This record gives sequence, structure tokens and C-alpha cells, in this order.
Amino acid sequence: MALADAILFYTDAEVEAFRSDAVLRERARFVAALNNGIDIGPIRQLCRPYCAADRDPALLFIGRLTSKSQLDLGLDALALLSDAAPVLHVIGDGEQRATLQSRVRNLGLEDRVVWHGALTDESRIAEIANRCRAFLYPGAVGLSLIHAMAYRLPAILHDQPRQHMPEIAAFREGETGLKFSKDDSFSLAKTIKILLYDEGQLNRFAIATEKVVGPTYTTEDMARRFEALIRQLEGTA
Repeated sequence: MALADAILFYTDAEVEAFRSDAVLRERARFVAALNNGIDIGPIRQLCRPYCAADRDPALLFIGRLTSKSQLDLGLDALALLSDAAPVLHVIGDGEQRATLQSRVRNLGLEDRVVWHGALTDESRIAEIANRCRAFLYPGAVGLSLIHAMAYRLPAILHDQPRQHMPEIAAFREGETGLKFSKDDSFSLAKTIKILLYDEGQLNRFAIATEKVVGPTYTTEDMARRFEALIRQLEGTA
């Protein structure tokens, strides 16, 4: 059997799309997905049970501060919410940090944005994540979504799945979070206001995130899936 007879994708959603294409599905005998994820072992130990009423009305952003993240759009949305704007905790660093910090000052959001810098110590990340009610990523989200969902945080993401990274497959609109209209700060502000203060909805979404990230989108499950594909290939050698 030729190596080209097997194709490995990032997510199950990509496998489904491949198999739904009558032309593409003839190109490989074995098709599998890893459901690209992270090591959630430490997070399992550090994650606090989710109850929206016990948490600050705050949002978490975690990721690189680059144009891909579009965090400037998130800042504009906070400014639109004015006195009703939640606190945004930003974990990450990158080339746009100085520009974004200047924007915060210009928008008068100094008391609404907390800069934590790039953190690699999961216990420090947990201290922040466990205080927040939801995860916000205004741009093209990837593994940051899996990280936040491992903490059971409902997500706020834009509504163009093809303009996200493959990990968007873990997101379920209306089940694990809400979407806003891409590049629209007014839509984002409205979505933040709708979700962040609806404790019942937040709690339902948090339960759903645990049913997605944990069973899969972990390094443990990735290893199991890869080993299963190897066994399939060996069985046909």
C-alpha cells in the first residue's frame, strides 16, 4: 500500500468534509483526524468548577498579540459598551502589544484591560481563567480556543468558520458559545452584553464545553488516534 493511501487531518470536521466530496474521497483508503489539542492534564488539576454567579463579569483573551487575533476589534467593542464594559484579561505578548496598549489609553479603557504578558506557568494562567466568565477571540482562533474550553469557558468568536484555524471544529454555536458578525465591533459589543450577564446560559455552555474538550482535543486522544491509524496501515502492509 502506498503512503499516499492514508490522509491525516487536524479535525473530525475536515474528515467529514473530505468524505462528502465524491472526487476527493477516492484519493485515500484510510482517512483519520487527530482533533488537534493540548495537554489538559495540568488543567484538570487546576480548573475550578464553573458557576457564572461566582465569577467576575470578565473576559479572557489568550494568544499571540498579532494582526491575526484582531484584539483591536475587541477593544473597540469594550469602548462601545462604555460603563457596562467588562474587564478583559489579556494573556499573551506579540508585535502589536505596544499598539494595543496605546489604543487602550486612547479609548479610556485603562481600568477595563489587564495585561498579564506571556505566561507559560499553567497555575498562573489558571488563577486568571478561573476568575473569568467567558473567552473572547475576535480574530482567527486556533488552539487558544481549546485552551479556554479546557477551563470550561464559553467562547465568543466571529461567524466565518473558514477564516478560523482548524480547531474551530470544537466550537458549537449556541451550545459552547456565541458568534458575532466578523469585523463588526457593534455586533461584538452586543454579543458580549448578551452572553456575559446571562448566568443560566453561561452555565449551560460551560457544561457543554467539558463534553467536547476532555474526551478529545487532547494530546492523549491525539496519541490514541495516531496509534490507531498506524495499526490500520500495518494491517494492510
